[in-house]
Amino acid sequence: DAADPFKCAALLNHGHWLHPPEQSPHYKFLAKWQPPGCLLYRYNASEISQCNEKGKILFAGDSVIRQVFWATARKIEGNGTWVYQQRARREMTGDMEFELEGARLKFLWDPWLNASTLDGELNAFRNRRETNGEEKGFSMGPKNQRSVVMLIGGGLSHARHHDADAVARFEHSVDSIISTAYGESIGPINMGTAPATSSDGIGDEIFFAPIIDPIYDILSPPRELTITPDKVDAMNRYLAEQSSHRRLNVLWNYANMTNGRREAYQESGLHVLESVADQMADVLLNLRCNAKSAQREGYPYSRTCCSAYRPVSRLQIGGFAVTFTLLGWILIEDAHRSNLGNTRTTNPRRLYAVFALFLSVCYCYMTDRTQIFNKSPKQPSNLSFGLILGLVLMACLPNIKSVSTSMHPLRRRRSSTVFLPHQQSDEIKGWMQVYLLIYSYTGAESSLDLYELHQIFLAFYLFLSAYGHTMYFLRTRDFSLRRVATILLRVNMLPVLLSFVMDRPYASYYFAPLVSFWFLVVYFTLKRQRQSDNGFRRLLGRIAISVVVATTLIHIPGIRDLTSLFLRQAPGANLDVEAWRHHLATHQSAIYTGLLTALLHTYIHSLRRTNVTHLHGLDRFLRCHFRLLRLTTILFALFALPTFWILARRSPDEEDFNWWMPFLSWVPVLSFVLLRNATSELRRWYCAGFAWVGDRALEMWVLGLHIWMAGDGEGVLSVGLLGAGSSMGDRWGSLVFFTLAFVWVVWHVRDAKETSVAWVVGWRQECNGGKRHEGRKGRGNGGKGVDFEMEEGLPKPVGFGQVGSDLNRRV
Repeated sequence: DAADPFKCAALLNHGHWLHPPEQSPHYKFLAKWQPPGCLLYRYNASEISQCNEKGKILFAGDSVIRQVFWATARKIEGNGTWVYQQRARREMTGDMEFELEGARLKFLWDPWLNASTLDGELNAFRNRRETNGEEKGFSMGPKNQRSVVMLIGGGLSHARHHDADAVARFEHSVDSIISTAYGESIGPINMGTAPATSSDGIGDEIFFAPIIDPIYDILSPPRELTITPDKVDAMNRYLAEQSSHRRLNVLWNYANMTNGRREAYQESGLHVLESVADQMADVLLNLRCNAKSAQREGYPYSRTCCSAYRPVSRLQIGGFAVTFTLLGWILIEDAHRSNLGNTRTTNPRRLYAVFALFLSVCYCYMTDRTQIFNKSPKQPSNLSFGLILGLVLMACLPNIKSVSTSMHPLRRRRSSTVFLPHQQSDEIKGWMQVYLLIYSYTGAESSLDLYELHQIFLAFYLFLSAYGHTMYFLRTRDFSLRRVATILLRVNMLPVLLSFVMDRPYASYYFAPLVSFWFLVVYFTLKRQRQSDNGFRRLLGRIAISVVVATTLIHIPGIRDLTSLFLRQAPGANLDVEAWRHHLATHQSAIYTGLLTALLHTYIHSLRRTNVTHLHGLDRFLRCHFRLLRLTTILFALFALPTFWILARRSPDEEDFNWWMPFLSWVPVLSFVLLRNATSELRRWYCAGFAWVGDRALEMWVLGLHIWMAGDGEGVLSVGLLGAGSSMGDRWGSLVFFTLAFVWVVWHVRDAKETSVAWVVGWRQECNGGKRHEGRKGRGNGGKGVDFEMEEGLPKPVGFGQVGSDLNRRV
């Protein structure tokens, strides 16, 4: 919108109620006002204090303006009682001041808009404007801080106590205020082109409140006689004229909030509900503070109304320069090799990979760091959540395939009995990722049941990650630095790129560093320095030591803070220590359950391939009674899964659930895995559609924050062709448009990332369309390597106390 690029005029003049009573009677009505095309933010005490700096917010006018003053004070005091005590006073026709945590408010009782105190504030405002902020003859002491924003409103008293000259008196008061505040040469700023890019945002400004139409038929008899629609309409017409001719900034949204809504008023018919006054205060604070906060703090950009994004930094410019240099170098190198006739060393996929990654991060920047697309708030709705989830299921479920179809025909019979094949692992990751994306897109965080599933799915993903890495290490003994570099690059390449391009801390993409941390834990737990370090008991001991060390790092404050201080030295690696402790501690048990499950699976598989006459004791018992063991685990899963869910349903809130989740997060995860692999037929079939999503789960999660959602995941993108996010048609149309673009970008980024990782770590093989290349570094084969599947390459039969005696075997 070229006429209103920063959405200041939209915040001033337009908006609608989210979940109005006639559409959503089960929601708290009139609780969230939404301007078109931007995200409205709710400020707290510390943020208001930062916006005020050493100044104050001034309210001047009648009892309606006093309601907005009280609403702002409630935001500052939280659960305090100051507002309640002030409202309980009999005599409320006086000035009031409130200050807490550096946030200062002042209210001037001036229903006639002609008080000398207001005149002094207006003169001080004019002096600052004329001298670019340097005041003349105005003390900046504690009693006279500058007013960073003024809200002025009146008119009802003119209508109540005057008859024929009510409108004329009101017009005279408005003219006097404009003349005193702006003079002849300096007028109000144009909110459509407000300078939202400066460090002080739009700067100090004055806003007028329109006269809100009362509910005339329920006014008290004296008010009903004198406060008439003709007077109120005439006063508002005059404000509209001043807004048009002299650029007076009138908050027409205040009138829009109550227009035609009897339920927005109190019993007096004159004053609005507290929830409506609260939204009026939000509009005022967003007008003054959003741009200032964005320039000062940057991420997260969850306040996009009347706000501009930070200009491109030197670091971002350097990143773009490096990318173009890299593209040029690849072109020159490939051209040189082609001229020399060495076509085997040229690789056009490298150029494609770098170019695709570059375009993808530029697209992220365009969607989430510019005003090209509108940003709309999430609208929690169980219906929308279920409908989107149902559409995805309908698209993916018909694509059912057999695990054996993707393998060599001679291996089909054996593969049908493999526990947790990687196709099934990708399928599980896929439907978990679909759930997590829809959960975030629809703003379902307010539902405790959906939040609990969200946490369980995060634990499930980490379990599968630990299981897969453990199986790989036990199968190949490939503990090379190349393997470590490959995994860390796969997980972190995209988040690191985006952290620079989007000017956002790398740690805020918390899932990538979380997966990286636990990969390193698994790596150092299993890493063996000697050929003999392969005993089953010895590995159990190493796992026990790993648990102790990891728990110490997570829970001991001194060590945790020291680690955080070290990591903060890296650019963009700011850590919220408590948030990270929560993430690491909540799912720790799931990680070690995955590690132990892989270890036990490998061990039991070896026992089953060993002749029973060669086994003794516990090994012989497990070998002879394997079916009983399997039946026992299935019965455990059938009992544990509903028991866990019943226990979860008894949690009254998130805090209680988070308290016991670290101890039991492994229960639903392991139970589902056991049930999913209970029979050979269940293991054989998988949904290829969800497996495709699961293979790209990390890319979907990271990119989804910027090109499917908006405001760093706080809102959603909107095309704005059918109502700027205010209509169902625009929301669903935007969903379809951005979903198609999102899937297409993820598809290409996945292939580009795999090619880039292969190039960086020095794989000699071509990356075949971005397919997975586990185990590229082989042993005893000249470094060529063999592509491994999760279910292949298991050790030969062994006795108790060993994991494998032939882990170098190649299939």
